[in-house]
Amino acid sequence: MALTGVPVITTIMGKGAIPTTNSLYVGNIGIHGSYVANSAISNCDVLFSIGTRFNDRITGKIEEFAVNAKMIHIDVDAASISRNIDVDIPIVADAKKAICALLAKAKPLHISEWTDEIGRWKKEHPITMGEVGLTPQMIIQSLNEMFKDAIVAIDVGECGGVTNKYK
Repeated sequence: MALTGVPVITTIMGKGAIPTTNSLYVGNIGIHGSYVANSAISNCDVLFSIGTRFNDRITGKIEEFAVNAKMIHIDVDAASISRNIDVDIPIVADAKKAICALLAKAKPLHISEWTDEIGRWKKEHPITMGEVGLTPQMIIQSLNEMFKDAIVAIDVGECGGVTNKYK
């Protein structure tokens, strides 16, 4: 990603694949995702997916998901590719091996207009709950400040959705 300069979006299950403090990290996609991540998916021209199942929590209405994008999907399970979302380029392979092979041929991209647009969206639509009382955002930020390398385990439901929004 640093080699190409491509912005990175994760699913909740993929969170942690890239540090959330990395400048290329956009956020989570889907029902528990951010405005910016969902907007980036809706407006991208190429969607490169690694191990994504494309369930309804990620896609919303399938007929409206990334309609302008050419889709490349890497997954070790051939049955997972094009199961819910039709892809243009299927790659059945182990993710690490496929990424290493692709990076060997990768070149820097000149997509500053796109990354600038995403940066504007981040400024215009920050993830915040305001400053009224104690909020989940304040708790997560405090944990991040106190424990630099903490591993946080969460349950499903609203606590999972809220916790995954913050770095």
